[in-house]
Amino acid sequence: ATLFKRVDWDGDGFVQGSEASELLSRSQLSRDVIAAVWDVADMNRDGRLDFREFVCMVHIVTCLLRGAPIPRPDQPPPPELMRALGELEPLEVLVAER
Repeated sequence: ATLFKRVDWDGDGFVQGSEASELLSRSQLSRDVIAAVWDVADMNRDGRLDFREFVCMVHIVTCLLRGAPIPRPDQPPPPELMRALGELEPLEVLVAER
């Protein structure tokens, strides 16, 4: 939750591509791979990531850095990940617990 808050520079509750670019560039993944990750994580296709979508993006990047295959943008995230994302506490609750 803290990482999301730090990346959401304007505090609107969403991470735009411009806000995520610095974080994603640290992964040293190619632009094409980063674009594919964004496409998978942006589940509602609104061009920005809410907290759950952001967590999905971070998870996918972590998996890729550990050798997992690049996800296909035309497939949803795995059911286990979707279940875990659905069970996440709201961002405000997580931040308040810190």
